[in-house]
Formats: sequence, C-alpha cells, structure tokens
Amino acid sequence: QVTAAEMMADVFDANRVPGSYNRRFASDYRRKVTAALGRDGSNLTGSSGARAIQKAVGEVLPDMMQRIRPVSSGKVRTKEFSEWLESFDSGKQSDGGIMELPGQYSGKEIPQPHLHYTIKNFEGFLLVMGSIRKPKRLKIRGSNEREYPFLVKGGEDLRQDQRIQQIFSVMNSIMTNDSACCERKLTIRTYEVIAMTPMVGMIEWVDDTVPIKVLVEEELLAFEPTATSIQKMTAARLFRTFIEGFGRKGQSLALKYHKMFTNASREQTVKLMENCKNATSPNLLGNGLAALASSPEAYLSLRFNFARSLATFNVCSYIVGIGDRHLENFLLDLTTGRVVGIDFGHAFGTATQLLPIPELVPF
Repeated sequence: QVTAAEMMADVFDANRVPGSYNRRFASDYRRKVTAALGRDGSNLTGSSGARAIQKAVGEVLPDMMQRIRPVSSGKVRTKEFSEWLESFDSGKQSDGGIMELPGQYSGKEIPQPHLHYTIKNFEGFLLVMGSIRKPKRLKIRGSNEREYPFLVKGGEDLRQDQRIQQIFSVMNSIMTNDSACCERKLTIRTYEVIAMTPMVGMIEWVDDTVPIKVLVEEELLAFEPTATSIQKMTAARLFRTFIEGFGRKGQSLALKYHKMFTNASREQTVKLMENCKNATSPNLLGNGLAALASSPEAYLSLRFNFARSLATFNVCSYIVGIGDRHLENFLLDLTTGRVVGIDFGHAFGTATQLLPIPELVPF
C-alpha cells in the first residue's frame, strides 16, 4: 500500500520525477499543493482529507488548465515524459536490455518466450491526444524491424477492457469452428489491451481507422453547413428542446429524462421522432462509405463488411451486456469497412441498470 508521503514524493520530488514536463509541473505547483496537503501528505489523513484535496485542486486547476499543452492532439518529445525511454537502445544496455514486446501472450497455448520479439527502441516523439486524460501514442520498434504503436492511458482501469477482448477472442474461436459463421466470415476485430496496474495500461493502436462520428460529421456539413458537429444539427436541437420542456432550469438531465419518460405521451414522442427524421439526411453514413470507395464494386464490399461486422459485434455485445455504444466508441476500418468496437467501461449490463439515465438498447 502506497503512503501519502510516497505519493507526494512521486509527484514532487525532483530526484524521482521522470521527464522535463513532469519536473516543470512539480516546480510550478509544489508550493501550493504542499501548503494544502502538507509536506508529506499528512493533511490527507483523517476527516479533513477530502477538504484538503478540494483545496489543493482549487489552488492549481484553473492555472493548470490554461497552461496545459498541447490543448488538442499534438506531438511532443518522448523525453518530456521519460528521458530513459527516448535514450533506450537494447544494443547498448549493459545488462542486455532485453524487454519483450507487449501483447504476445494469447492464453491459447503454452508461452514460448524464446520466440517472442523484443523491444529495440522507442520513437523519439509521442502523440498526445486532446481528450481529458491526455492519453499518449507511443511507437515501439521491435527486433523484427517493425513498429508497434500503443496508446498509453493513465487514470483508467483497463482490466475490464482486457477481459472483454479475451471474451471476444473466445467468441471468435466459436464462430470460426461453426460452419455457418465461418462461411459468412463472422468475426469481431480484436486488439491487445495490457493492464499494467489498476490505473495505467496500454492499448494496441488500430491503424487506418476513424470514429464513425467523424465520418458522419464530414457528410453532415454538406447537408447542413451550420452543423459543425452532431450536437449542433437541427435534429439534436429539437431533441434537447423536447427534453428541456419536462424540467426546470438547473435541474439535472437525469431528472428531466425521468419526467419525460413519466409524462410524455406516445403522440408527442412519435411527433418528435418524425421531426428529427425529417430534419436529418437519411444518407449520411452511406455517403461516408461511398466517399471511401474507389469504385462501385469497392463500395459494395465496404457496405458488405460494415453490415456483417456490425451485426456480429451487436449480437456478441448483447450477450456480454456491453453498453455506452455511441458513435465515438465505434471505429471504422478505412481499408475494409469493418467496424471495431472500443472503450468497454460499461459491460455486463451496467449501462441498462446503473447509469443515471439507463440505456434502453441492450447493446
């Protein structure tokens, strides 16, 4: 178990903090955080711990949000976060420097580490994502002269994502051994998830993919030039207005939904859905797929792969109880048209039971 003093040292001790970016953070905010939490984190213990954390966050968060870089996705030098990673070269390590490439243990057969590829070095740049936790894409160069990109994520427990990928692998084996499924090429695209700790992990980067939301929004601009995102399209505005009509200003969205489900009539709901349908182009996704195709035959292939991969994923997701399936959690393989599901924070039925606004579609 890590003590409060050890946590403070990991973040603010210049002799222990790796990377120039992290050392700048320690230098800029050590005094304010130490004043709130105590030099060794002593204020974190006891009944006043929550207030101390709240005070520390209030002291540093506004300034930190203004200074954080990059604001959107962008590249930074690897040494900003770890000089050791940028300088690592397996051929120059005194102890041999042997590290296996992650993701080589399938669980389906006896491991043979002597046949596994090892890490040669790391790319000198990280791609920092623009989302709230700033995950980073790290490219690893293997002993087989290939590059292996991984998304390094902190602040999230990836063990459930890892288990879901393992379940999908078992389902793929079942479908492969079934003649009807095998004939129709019904499989789920999987990827490696390595949960290193309950708060840090790595996810295999899936190349040549784009979120379906991005594909749809590109076509949406041609249909509705003022709608720069799905949230700004006319149908979304109509839906928000409908929900807002069932609550007062300042009420939570969950409460407004509850009142809507309790009080809205069937006639109101049908009218809303018809208005939303009429305000939306029926061909946004189809046009997006057509834009990827180089010929009519290629479009038919993309559409075929999209439909079958989505249907397969939905059936398997229903069995596992996976939720939170919005358009940002589906990737589209730009080369094949196959759907790739990502982000499995809600599984085993939690999305239909535990969310403030429970989902109605069980996959």
